[in-house]
Amino acid sequence: MKLNVKYSEFVKRINSFKKDFEKLTKQNVNNEYEYENLESSFIDLRNNCSTYIQFVFSEDISLNFSNLIRYENRLNAGREIPLSQKAKNLNNRIKQRIKNIEYLIQIVELSDPLFLGKSFKQERSNLTTNEKATFLLSKLYSLRKTNRLWDTKMIFEFNQIELDSYDEARGITKILENNGYVEAIGTKDGLSAKITSVGKLFWEENSHTVSKKETKKNMDIFISHSSQDAETAKLLIDLLKTSLNLSSSKIRCTSVNGYRLPAGTSTDETLKKEVHDSKVLIGLISPKSINSAYVLFELGARWGASLPLIPLITSELGSELLKGPLSGINALNCCEPAQLQQLISDLKSILEITGESPEVYQEKIELLVNHCLKELLPSTKKSKSSIKLKSQKNISSSKKDDDKIKSYCENEWPDDYAMQVNCIKEQRAAKKDLETFKPLDIPEDVFKKILEKAISEWPTDYTMQVHSRNEQIEAYVELNDL
Repeated sequence: MKLNVKYSEFVKRINSFKKDFEKLTKQNVNNEYEYENLESSFIDLRNNCSTYIQFVFSEDISLNFSNLIRYENRLNAGREIPLSQKAKNLNNRIKQRIKNIEYLIQIVELSDPLFLGKSFKQERSNLTTNEKATFLLSKLYSLRKTNRLWDTKMIFEFNQIELDSYDEARGITKILENNGYVEAIGTKDGLSAKITSVGKLFWEENSHTVSKKETKKNMDIFISHSSQDAETAKLLIDLLKTSLNLSSSKIRCTSVNGYRLPAGTSTDETLKKEVHDSKVLIGLISPKSINSAYVLFELGARWGASLPLIPLITSELGSELLKGPLSGINALNCCEPAQLQQLISDLKSILEITGESPEVYQEKIELLVNHCLKELLPSTKKSKSSIKLKSQKNISSSKKDDDKIKSYCENEWPDDYAMQVNCIKEQRAAKKDLETFKPLDIPEDVFKKILEKAISEWPTDYTMQVHSRNEQIEAYVELNDL
């Protein structure tokens, strides 16, 4: 695959088409004349976008890309239906073009000519079936966070992998499916697939090897925390060192002297590496830390890599502080001596060490528990009733939101149950994204305005709220770079 223009120019131009499509979704249709004008504008824009795509990509792939925008399977075309339904159907057709453009950008970003071209020493035409299967799994792993099915034949073609026949893509995908590495659904020429948790674990264990020398340099324990919880972190370190017989060099805690980063190191790069490479990450969870961009980043990166992660709660709010995917992880509480004993026991198992007997470090547990309880004493009595009420309110609110999603998808696709299911899944995922995402590079007040704008423009469509939010964030960052 060859891109005939600069990648930045392509992204800028294709995004301008996307914005033009989005403008069409906001136009009102009150009569047949307005409907015909809107449909005509849509067809012109669709054709112009498709023509541009054919122009910028090499001939071997341009038609596949172009058809993503041009092709429509309109089974009900020509049938007499009410104007309101026609307008809704047209709006859905326009939205589908927007989704296809997003799909196109994602798969181009992950194509080897732009990013991963040096991964293979052999010519693509000489790859064996096993090498092609390995390549496909690597791509599906890269695409795992999109949580959607990807046409495996297109992945091969976009990355200049030579196939013996259209059936070869199906056969290679089936090999991965039979091993449990991918989940697949059949298409005309091949299979659409996404990586499974088994495939993800297999790829992470086998895609790279770490030498024994490098392993020795890795941290045993990384403590993710807010600087405002430094005293709690210090007491936790005392407990860990005593109970596990660990040296200071095996623990990273950036707010406690003796455990900070070495002088002169690149903070972001070193933290990123240690968050991933440490044997276990302990996240100190408090109202202060859960609002820290760095803590959220560290916890999210660790969770996304499926590596050992232990949330250690220091607040009376307990597991309510954990949002999004982290809410599904079993957390321990600093205020409970028995749970701190479990923490030590779990760490001994993860680190494969014997450590000390409980009587040696019992005093350290008591110091940490007393510190956490002291922090909570002023508000403990009041908080128990408020927690219960808040929990009930959250459950009610969550059900209400889910009912709203189902109603929205039913109205969008009244006669298509398969699309209703897909719509509900996409809306739920978008809602979760809205609840958990917090950018690191823009001020909180700006981010709040961006969210308010997205919600006001798309009050019932969470996927479009996410899209609007991301677009505004990109624009804000670009604006500050000008």
